[in-house]
Amino acid sequence: RSAVELAEFQDDAVRKARRILQRYDGVLIADSVGLGKTWIGKKLLEDFAYHRRQKAVIICPASLRNMWRKELGSATIAAEVVGMEELGREGFDTSRIGDADCILIDESHNFRNDKSNRYLAMEQVIQHNRGRGRDGGRKKVILLSATPMNNDLYDIANQVRLFTQAEPDYFRDAGIGDLDAYFRRARREVRQDNATAGTVLFNLLEEIIVRNTRPFIKAAYPNATIKGQPVRFPV
Repeated sequence: RSAVELAEFQDDAVRKARRILQRYDGVLIADSVGLGKTWIGKKLLEDFAYHRRQKAVIICPASLRNMWRKELGSATIAAEVVGMEELGREGFDTSRIGDADCILIDESHNFRNDKSNRYLAMEQVIQHNRGRGRDGGRKKVILLSATPMNNDLYDIANQVRLFTQAEPDYFRDAGIGDLDAYFRRARREVRQDNATAGTVLFNLLEEIIVRNTRPFIKAAYPNATIKGQPVRFPV
């Protein structure tokens, strides 16, 4: 049973995200604006907070807190909602949410700077209790952002490090022996060879990202519906 009804393309995105979470304990959902990242995240939270009764926390801009509370209430999903501005304030007690089993970070590109107070606090939350949640398993981290890279490849690196918990060989099974060296080499290729981020980070992004665009959805799911009504995208 589920209280979160999705369009077919969103259900497919959820299935892919579940596979990634099972393998890596973290996923980056980077669908274009208007494709329903919030509802995809909500469905994933339902897995952990509703069906498994695990502790879930949402970190989001203060302007989105009421929206998230409303969405959670509509699906009877229990999760604490914390503004990322609050998280970054001096004196915030990270142990309050440090036992979370699942952490969803909305607008995760706001954690691209690993020297910021909010980033350092987020690291403490995730690494609390040796990176494990209340149920004893490794914390799951769900990142939502339509624009995960703003200025530099390290924008993505710093977000990914939140769920790798700074383990340099976390993606060794994907052929990435040292994540730091991987990003240094990728940055060099972008600067010297004018390569694109998608090209130099291809083997990493293939492992951890869910990314759809409106043109792709319109072509691949021309008859998409939600609650029996055709999906109509804003112009």
